[in-house]
Amino acid sequence: MEYTLVESSWDQAFSLLTDVLVICNEAATERYRKYERAGLDWLGRMIITEAVTEFAAKENIKVVIKDQFPQEKGFGLLDEKTKCAYEVRVQCKRLGEDNGKDQLVRLSNYFKMIRDQARGRLRKLTPEETASLAAILAK
Repeated sequence: MEYTLVESSWDQAFSLLTDVLVICNEAATERYRKYERAGLDWLGRMIITEAVTEFAAKENIKVVIKDQFPQEKGFGLLDEKTKCAYEVRVQCKRLGEDNGKDQLVRLSNYFKMIRDQARGRLRKLTPEETASLAAILAK
């Protein structure tokens, strides 16, 4: 999964560009494919987003941008029960005027915003989808 975030402010002469890449291991990929086959790919993406956000919130992940060069941060997480693992790679950079100040980017907050926006678009599962989800989770 990939996310691109742009943060700007009317009173600043620069913007922050953040690219997030989430790479799944084989177990996570296979589980996602099960969601996809059941027509629940949107729910599979939400589950990944929730896992990454929960981990990032606990770790309070942040990066400091000191100049025009991109700053990178990476982390991984593993669900011991399902053996689903996610490698997360983040790149942040400042675009525009350098004001001479370091910029603190709270990546954990970005993940929360992504999750909250995704949650806001969710719909309720139909009875058939609920049954399909139960079958996926039982395996």
